[in-house]
Amino acid sequence: MMRVNRVIGRLYGILRGDLKRYASTVYILNTPVLTDWGEYVFRPISVDEALELLEGGFVSAVGHEGTAQVLSQLLGVKVPVSRIQIRMNVGDKALVFRILTRLPEGKILTEEELKKLPWTIGLLERVR
Repeated sequence: MMRVNRVIGRLYGILRGDLKRYASTVYILNTPVLTDWGEYVFRPISVDEALELLEGGFVSAVGHEGTAQVLSQLLGVKVPVSRIQIRMNVGDKALVFRILTRLPEGKILTEEELKKLPWTIGLLERVR
């Protein structure tokens, strides 16, 4: 009986619009950024892990054309340019393209320039 009540409680939450508590979003970002107060875990991942993460769909928050092109080639999926502001909720994840060198102020890199720089891919998860 207690299990039935738990299921009913979850369904009620979904019906009243509390969907974010049960579903998560996967974002693609061109820099690691904490979008809200909370606890996050950030770790490096492989391209294969990144592809698995994106299988269920994603929201691109990649704001630079060169980065979107490099990621599209690297991952084999179209990563659109989208200069949106996101807010990660608990359970949300982000695939992060991280350049490992500091750029000059205001520098916008082309696809060719990006390919010459050291970079890594990370997984950012909001856990609390």
